[in-house]
Amino acid sequence: MSGPCPHALSMLRVPARRFFTRAELLVLMTQAREILDLAEQPVGLTELALTVGLSPCHLQRLFQKTFGESPSAYHRRRRLLLGSQLVTEGLSVEDIAWRLGYADSSAFSRAFTREFGDPPTRFHKK
Repeated sequence: MSGPCPHALSMLRVPARRFFTRAELLVLMTQAREILDLAEQPVGLTELALTVGLSPCHLQRLFQKTFGESPSAYHRRRRLLLGSQLVTEGLSVEDIAWRLGYADSSAFSRAFTREFGDPPTRFHKK
């Protein structure tokens, strides 16, 4: 017999007094994560909170508790993973930076190096 399903374990991490409320909050957190997964450009906390119907502070706290990282850290990591895929496909650093909403290619390169330990140009050669 296998252990509990991941969905049930996620619900236990969502702070709420009633189970039904936990389930509702988990749905909202999953919606927020899906919005961040689909967005290539930066998404503000206020905009995300309005979309899922929570206050920015409540969304920040619940997202952190549910997924173990803040919405901005999650979204930054997802964008950089997409950036790494685009680097391996041969797109230029400037094009990737523009597509992912970075101010310039050096901002993207700094974030990429912080996340992966190598700059995009060296990452492409691996």
